[in-house]
Amino acid sequence: MARAVVGVVAILALAIFLVLSGTAVMLGFLQNQFHWVLVAVPGAALVLTVIAAVIVMKPLKSERFPELKAQIDSDVQALRTVS
Repeated sequence: MARAVVGVVAILALAIFLVLSGTAVMLGFLQNQFHWVLVAVPGAALVLTVIAAVIVMKPLKSERFPELKAQIDSDVQALRTVS
């Protein structure tokens, strides 16, 4: 459940980054000057996106149903030796 929430946060942060970076580009061209906030604000959303994506991409460390997994592995091994 928490993994799904972090995935949603990653998607929302990416959408926010895209909107803020587009707005920053428009403001930069309209004002014809550069300000550090035009990079910092979308950068914060990008950092949040990267952190959430790293958390979501971590492999699961659950050892549920070890007997069932062992049985499936032995069945797969038996089927591979037969064919």
